[in-house]
Amino acid sequence: VDSACIRADRTLTHAHAGAHAPARTLARTHARKMAPLAMSPRPMSPGGTMRPLSPSMFPMMQHPMMAPGGAAGVGITFEPDLTYGSATHGMHVITKIRPDSPAHKSCRVQVGDILAMIQQAGETRSVPVAGLPIPRVLSMLTGQAGSGVKLHILDGKFPYLPPKLVVCAREML
Repeated sequence: VDSACIRADRTLTHAHAGAHAPARTLARTHARKMAPLAMSPRPMSPGGTMRPLSPSMFPMMQHPMMAPGGAAGVGITFEPDLTYGSATHGMHVITKIRPDSPAHKSCRVQVGDILAMIQQAGETRSVPVAGLPIPRVLSMLTGQAGSGVKLHILDGKFPYLPPKLVVCAREML
């Protein structure tokens, strides 16, 4: 092993610590900056071990669908297609349809179909959902029970065909 490589690995370039500062100097500087965060209270059991975290500890991170009496939806589960080079890369593929849900009752939505656009009731424009984060798409699909939503769905086997338009009334699931 070349000794020059070993020396290069032990030193790091850092703008605040000079041209070349030893890694342990940077670690000490980083530890001092992070000390207030390290001293934050952590949930500990009486024996000194960490307790498991519960969702109630993070109320702002909970989705309305998780709360009792929360928002209503159309009854589909989806995930983005992350297959590089596929024609549907970045689009949301329907992976599950809940029985007796509005999407199931429409008889037009199938597992493997692609969620292309969503139009809220009372709006004139549909919003394309390809590339949007899952929480954003979820917030567009959920809402008041009884309110309508129009889904533009591409056939999973033939995504080049015109989309199917499915109008659903949201229900508590």
